[in-house]
Amino acid sequence: MVHPRPAIPLTIVAGYLGSGKTSLLNHIVARCDTSRFAILVNDFGKLNIDAEMIEMQGGRAYRLESGCICCNIGNSLISTLLNVLRREPRPERILLESSGVADPARIADVARLSPSLRPGRVVVLVDSAQVRVRLADTLVGETVRKQIDAADLLILNKMDLLTDDDLADVSDWLRLRFGERPHLAARHARVPVAEVLADPAATLQGHSEEGLSKQHSEAFWSWSYEGDRLFRRRNLEEALTELAPLVERAKGFVRFRDAPDRTMIVQLTGSGLSIAEAPQRAPEETKCRIEFVGAGKKPDETALRRPIERARDVTSLDTETVRCGRVPSVNDR
Repeated sequence: MVHPRPAIPLTIVAGYLGSGKTSLLNHIVARCDTSRFAILVNDFGKLNIDAEMIEMQGGRAYRLESGCICCNIGNSLISTLLNVLRREPRPERILLESSGVADPARIADVARLSPSLRPGRVVVLVDSAQVRVRLADTLVGETVRKQIDAADLLILNKMDLLTDDDLADVSDWLRLRFGERPHLAARHARVPVAEVLADPAATLQGHSEEGLSKQHSEAFWSWSYEGDRLFRRRNLEEALTELAPLVERAKGFVRFRDAPDRTMIVQLTGSGLSIAEAPQRAPEETKCRIEFVGAGKKPDETALRRPIERARDVTSLDTETVRCGRVPSVNDR
């Protein structure tokens, strides 16, 4: 007698740009055996920096292409899931990091399409210091609201940027606005892994099925930079600070003139700018690559490119290419 195989839980990690999704996945990879996990990563931009950052920590990531998967749910996501389900040995769990502009409720519905899958938790991270500002923003507030509405577990990340009283105030405010749901406060997305991998609470209400009022390709834009020239660190910091009012998120890999053989990870979010050395297992970078994502009307390319070019070391060899453009969507993250 052939016994049916148990369904594989699909855990979704979501949250707005810069909220800490990749940090959470790296935390999971570092603290438990993920050799039998399939980790799927979707980035709104073209470079899919997040997948590389997870692989640098020792995980294995499948890249979901074609822009935002909640807008293009019938293509990259379905085909990748089918490939994962055919693997032998089968994965014990699928972890999916959605892009920072995705509606996780739409993605969660995929787990109901196949008897081989079952819904795991929808884990949504928010930047504790920025969530009120984001929700009040006429350009991005609806996106953030839908993400929080979909959460089975809400992680109030970056709690170190707030006082204890302010964090309690944010927690109470979110509870009043979105209702009771499991939530955790965290620094650097460090939470008990068992909480992330737990099954959804049976008492939670179903996710909203409202559609987005705007297509993500209309509400958000991306621009990517690739070049072989080294940067001067202080000049790059000044350039990204200048661009901060124009973009919601920037992340990528760079090299500096004073340490040309070391790959550095640069990240810009609403909470600030950080530059840190990449893990030792990072592949050798031959290019500097930075992905920018913004909301609303896309700035003129010159306004984005000029500060970056000023930060370059003009004495280094340059075979640079600069690419820019919106991420196309189908049926219109």
